[in-house]
Amino acid sequence: MKRFLEECATRPETPFFLHYNPGPPHMPLGPAHAPERYVRMYDPANVPLRPNVFDADGEPAHDERWFTIYTVWDYFIRHFRGAADQPTDHPPPGTTLRALTAWYLGMVSLVDELVGAVMEKLTAAGLEQNTVVVFTSDHGDNLGSHGKFNKGALIEESIRVPLIVRAPGRVQPAVHTAQVAQLIDLCPTLLALARLEAPPDLEGRDLTPVLEGREDRLEDEAAVIESSGQGVGIRTPTHMLGIPHASGGAPRALGEAPAQLYDLREDPYQLHNRSEDPEKADVRAELTERVRAWDRSTPWWQAG
Repeated sequence: MKRFLEECATRPETPFFLHYNPGPPHMPLGPAHAPERYVRMYDPANVPLRPNVFDADGEPAHDERWFTIYTVWDYFIRHFRGAADQPTDHPPPGTTLRALTAWYLGMVSLVDELVGAVMEKLTAAGLEQNTVVVFTSDHGDNLGSHGKFNKGALIEESIRVPLIVRAPGRVQPAVHTAQVAQLIDLCPTLLALARLEAPPDLEGRDLTPVLEGREDRLEDEAAVIESSGQGVGIRTPTHMLGIPHASGGAPRALGEAPAQLYDLREDPYQLHNRSEDPEKADVRAELTERVRAWDRSTPWWQAG
């Protein structure tokens, strides 16, 4: 990377693109999967847990199979291929949700340092004032929220990812909370920041009116989420609504009614489902129609 950026610095008029994709904090986690400093960086006893990881008895989520998937690097793929268990197929002794969360946070800190190293190399090459930098991820991690692990659910822990955009001279430091972005917005946004015209059939929205402070939000302020397990949801700045797949229906058929509706202003951990609450009838009807309008106009993602 250092050599690549140094070469780019010798050709200041030539555009360049660098995609840097560190693996953490993706599983595997824990001992033997990271330098010891990051494994021990956070004390599990002091790790705060989210309110939505506890069961009815007040115990934090615990799933031995998932703990093994998180801590044994090839366990999932071997079982996906039908392999039998091995004697080592178990998590480290004493693995709890707090330990798993502590290891995850250590990996997040590792990524912080890796991104810092990239920025240092960019500065050393004299490119930091003329380069757009985007930091994001493809999904979150449930880590026990609502008893779930990994991803694939219509909950905040699955769908929320960081999106940080640095573009000196174009984007002023700010935090934007009135607009929900989605990853397909990155391409039209980067084209706009590079002052290039986007193809007319390109999916996604140009976020530069928000990033440059010209607008608080776009006309379409929400994001639609496709989930393999829970159907299709819509996330607005204030609410999350999810409509499940139709039972026994076609692969891309939606059910008749929303299964979940959360007011994230008063219930950020999605503990109180308001899908049948008469007080939420209007927002439920509006968001349901927005999902169905998306369904009528958009091809679905289909695995396989």
